[in-house]
Amino acid sequence: MTRGAVVSDAGTEGKPTASRTDELVAEMEREFSALRDFLPLVSGIEDELARHYSEDASWRVIAALKRHVAKRAYLRAILRYQQRFDLTGEPKGEVTEEERLHARDQLKALEAAGEPGDEAEDPLGRITEGYRLLLCKQVAHRFGQEGARQSRAYLDDVHAEKALEKAGIRLLDCGSLEEWLRALANLEE
Repeated sequence: MTRGAVVSDAGTEGKPTASRTDELVAEMEREFSALRDFLPLVSGIEDELARHYSEDASWRVIAALKRHVAKRAYLRAILRYQQRFDLTGEPKGEVTEEERLHARDQLKALEAAGEPGDEAEDPLGRITEGYRLLLCKQVAHRFGQEGARQSRAYLDDVHAEKALEKAGIRLLDCGSLEEWLRALANLEE
């Protein structure tokens, strides 16, 4: 089946396949680092995406973008990052406090509605998140809550399970919070 193919099953003749928007989300996330890394996107990016995916209707490109920005990983990125980014990952603006509050509300609404999280799609994401939480608890026990908060900022950027394991081993050798934070800053994935 080609991009945007039309199905011919009874009752759906002539209508675009419902999964094309999902396919487009996946294509965008593969092709553009800012989407792949769930970076907060600069306002107006839908126009650039519509030009790039000109063979798709602009409404479908916008629908795909809306699906992307509704994902928990994207909403969490709005809370985490200060800047917004273009498609190549270059900083091009700032996330406002109002936008952060909206993202927080959206995350709470998803949780209250019992919507499955990103973890449902990525079981390894739950494992790495578990490592992060365990490390933060260990840091809090050794260096206090502020140390755990500072550690979390570094650990959120570590996605490889092996790197998190190395961080846990390194924690055992650190005698101070400063030494631990230096170790985290130099952690390689």
